[in-house]
Amino acid sequence: MGTHGQGLSVWLETGQADGIRVVIGGSARDGQLEPLVAAFRQAVQAKQNITLDLRGLEYFGIGFAGQLLMLEKAVVKGSRRLTIGGAISPVRRALEWCGLNHLNG
Repeated sequence: MGTHGQGLSVWLETGQADGIRVVIGGSARDGQLEPLVAAFRQAVQAKQNITLDLRGLEYFGIGFAGQLLMLEKAVVKGSRRLTIGGAISPVRRALEWCGLNHLNG
């Protein structure tokens, strides 16, 4: 899934017609997920549908997958929708291995 040396970048795009977009790029390595957790928390508090744009994500660890599962649980509990878009092929395969393929849009 690309190089593991690149840092994690996360930002929110609000005001989208279809909800809030969380753009994630770089490497989501365990132990460096604080920006991701904060963005997910803010996205859930917006009480809108959430799209994760993973176009720039090259690598993720199991902690990222765990955060996705917790995000999905919070979104479903609020009767909203969570989708993933733009993931490169290796990231899509890893999401499938983690049982998260159903989120791919």
